[in-house]
Amino acid sequence: VDLLDRFDGILSDAGQTVENTSWMLVCDQLDREPLKSLLLSVLNFTALLIEYSFSRHLYSSIEHLTTLLASSDMQVVLAVLNLLYVFSKRSNYITRLGSDKRTPLLSRLQHLAESWGGKENGFGLAECCRDLQLLTSSNTLHYIHIEQLDKIAESPAEIMESLTKMYSIPKDKQMLLFTHI
Repeated sequence: VDLLDRFDGILSDAGQTVENTSWMLVCDQLDREPLKSLLLSVLNFTALLIEYSFSRHLYSSIEHLTTLLASSDMQVVLAVLNLLYVFSKRSNYITRLGSDKRTPLLSRLQHLAESWGGKENGFGLAECCRDLQLLTSSNTLHYIHIEQLDKIAESPAEIMESLTKMYSIPKDKQMLLFTHI
């Protein structure tokens, strides 16, 4: 339990938003590479721990995992998804969460799944395995029309910060927009 408490502190630190921003997480900052490396190790070790443990019910950092799904770093998102996968295949932990924890998690997962693109946008399984040029529809943000989004040098968090300042985006639509970015 002491180890999980220390891990919870690391997840909490990594998932904090950077001062004066709403979208950039501390673990996404370029100068915080050691923290990101530690975070990835914690997530991967926790996945192993959960996989071979019968005390999954002691895990209490699910809110941090939900927050970290908003990372601009796909390594972090993948590590969180891997840990959630371990929970889902080894227990009914996620389904037994209280609705105050389960609902935001499932909403965030749904937003991530919706933004994947699908076969119609050139993201079919075979196309993802080839080094092909992206279709125009796959690099254009349609919620607010921004073409060649993939060519913008800013991070997704920085782009989102700019968009929320330029446009009045309803709070309940912001995460969906962010996952599309």
